[in-house]
Amino acid sequence: MDYKKYHLNNYDLYVIPLHKFKTTNVVFEFVKPYKEEDNAYFAFLSAITSRGTLKYPKTADYEKEFIKLYGLDLSRKITYEKNNIFYGFNLNIINKEYSTQDNFKNSILFIQDAILHPIVLDTKLSRLYFNDVKNSIIINHKNWLSNIQKQVDYRSSKYFMQNNFISHVPTIKEYTSLTPEKISDYYKKLMQKSFLNVYVCGDVDCDEVYHTFKDVDFPCMDSYEINSYNIVEKRSKERHLVTTNKGTDSYVRLFYTFDDLSFYEEQFVAPVLEQILTSPSGRLFQTIREKHSLCYAIGCDYADLSHTLSILSTTSVNNIKQLKKLANQTIEDIKNGEIQQDEIDEKIKIICDYVEDGMQYKSPSINYLRNNLYYHFAMPDELIKSYKKVKVTDIVKLAKKMHFDSVYISKGSKNE
Repeated sequence: MDYKKYHLNNYDLYVIPLHKFKTTNVVFEFVKPYKEEDNAYFAFLSAITSRGTLKYPKTADYEKEFIKLYGLDLSRKITYEKNNIFYGFNLNIINKEYSTQDNFKNSILFIQDAILHPIVLDTKLSRLYFNDVKNSIIINHKNWLSNIQKQVDYRSSKYFMQNNFISHVPTIKEYTSLTPEKISDYYKKLMQKSFLNVYVCGDVDCDEVYHTFKDVDFPCMDSYEINSYNIVEKRSKERHLVTTNKGTDSYVRLFYTFDDLSFYEEQFVAPVLEQILTSPSGRLFQTIREKHSLCYAIGCDYADLSHTLSILSTTSVNNIKQLKKLANQTIEDIKNGEIQQDEIDEKIKIICDYVEDGMQYKSPSINYLRNNLYYHFAMPDELIKSYKKVKVTDIVKLAKKMHFDSVYISKGSKNE
């Protein structure tokens, strides 16, 4: 995957040419060390900054500027990865060939102003929206608390990860304690504590993009060291937690850790093992869902930043014990060498097709690059080349490094 890097003042610009789209994707991604207080503040910032800027304090005027820029599309994204918080502004800009004017530079300057001078900096203006935003946040929080699946995902991950990073969920008291003044003070300090990367992907000329950005400044940190891994260590004994929920379905989540993964195993072998277990033609689905009809759905997820694998299933309470037994037996079979190269090659093709397809699109291309920059993950060409080298011995060796660690069960309390 081709790209160019430019260092501009105190941030880096990455340009990825993809000559097949009518729009160009621009991502301003800021990263800073994570603190628990960030969650409550960002809930307000995401909602209030979308209402306007100091230059366009009225939402109607703010939205008119988007129309003038030929339907500029802006979204905001916040993610928590290990001990870092990423917050960004994603733009889709219509290319000049499909517009009456070239809006690229004007769009960039407009977003620069939106980032540097959001409405939250003026407490009198932000107060106009504050109560509506607060009420909406509290409603969404209550809906989150009542969503069984989300509670299972959050509580089981928190239980499993223990002291490793799990994003803090603010209480209603934390939300209601914030004021426009506190949010304004928080945002004023935010940029100085953050590091910025900018990604541009689309039908663009790299040097033209550079000249557009060379005078676009942000008062950010010059550098930032990403805390990239938080590996869950093997525990001395298995851990079990059983809770109940108010629904009819029961949820089972099995967690496994790995011993001392090499870079090759972590990056290339583990994703293939995940496919062997979790795809519709994979062993878990075929054995537990199709052959034994023990669940409604089953899948697994390999978390490369913590070297863990989890199996999540929705089932009835009477099937939990047998489901756990079959899942562990499925992994034991692989440890014992009961796997053929044809099965591995089939899953490798699925993964490689996915990677090759992703390189043709803007968002996946940006994600491949950012993961390489932050976490030293392999770029697409290396991924495909290395996946194709995975053999039976690699899968068996990796499976032997797996250890069952924890089970989280949320039993449905209603009659089924």
